[in-house]
Amino acid sequence: MKRDFAAAIVREDDYGQLVAACSYDLSFPQIFAEWQELVREGTRLAAASGRPTTPVEVDVGEFLRWAALTHVHPCLDALRAFLIVARFGVESGLDTMSGKLPE
Repeated sequence: MKRDFAAAIVREDDYGQLVAACSYDLSFPQIFAEWQELVREGTRLAAASGRPTTPVEVDVGEFLRWAALTHVHPCLDALRAFLIVARFGVESGLDTMSGKLPE
């Protein structure tokens, strides 16, 4: 869901590393401007549905370590899960992925 990318911050200097890591995912935005548009749309959708739009900074190295530890391939869905866990924590993040909002 796009709203899970709300207010996600990836430094433009790090974006190439993220694209390379997610290279097998054909849906991953290849251009930084496309990523920014995904984040803008996600932020708009999250705000409209009452979900938090607190900025979450993505450390690409941390994301890649997390992906390795959780045995998932880096891709758009993995980044989405990473952002949910970063924003809500593991238990609340699981509820959020199932459609529930944390209390």
